[in-house]
Amino acid sequence: SSGSSALFLLPSEQKFVEKLAAARVSVKCIAAKQNKLVGIQGKLSALLAGEPAVKHLAQKAFASYVRSVALMADKEVFDVSALNRDEFAQSMGLVEAPDLGGFDAAAELEKNPLKKQKNQTPLQRLKERIKLKKLAKKAGAGDGGAAPGPSADGDGGDDASDDDLEADLEAKSSKKLGRWERRQRRLERQRAAAVAGATGQEATGAAAGAEDDLLQLV
Repeated sequence: SSGSSALFLLPSEQKFVEKLAAARVSVKCIAAKQNKLVGIQGKLSALLAGEPAVKHLAQKAFASYVRSVALMADKEVFDVSALNRDEFAQSMGLVEAPDLGGFDAAAELEKNPLKKQKNQTPLQRLKERIKLKKLAKKAGAGDGGAAPGPSADGDGGDDASDDDLEADLEAKSSKKLGRWERRQRRLERQRAAAVAGATGQEATGAAAGAEDDLLQLV
């Protein structure tokens, strides 16, 4: 099959042309005739100002596009930080770029390793320390240092102990119960307590009956 299509790329996405060429897809650069260009930004802004529903759709489209660029796997081509959000918002008739809220907070968290570490769980921090320790040992072995091994004082078992501790923490984290499971366990405890109470009452009644058999009026 064959055909033609138009591909619009940002300056930061020109790497995509090389990838297409490597896949044997021919690309020809074209430019629009300047005397045929018509600006519609003013009309779009007026439309959005008079139609709140359309403005809401434009804001959703803006957020969806930015998130889709950020989620692209090929970071050589798609770089969300290279996207000029203000210009993109103005092209859609928006006065300013909408606030993406949690998305921007997550992106800032990825850029700041201290904040990222602060928000990690104890298990994640332990895994990070174990990973750094193993990388340091490999780097020392690659530089000609002594290979890590078991020693008389037991220090060579650090890897095993770290792995065991990691497994224990994973087991504890996996044992977290949901709301339904907690309710079922609470009901089981209540039933067990009721059965224990009934058993105690039966034992008391049996003891009283035994006393009646042993004692008689004089």
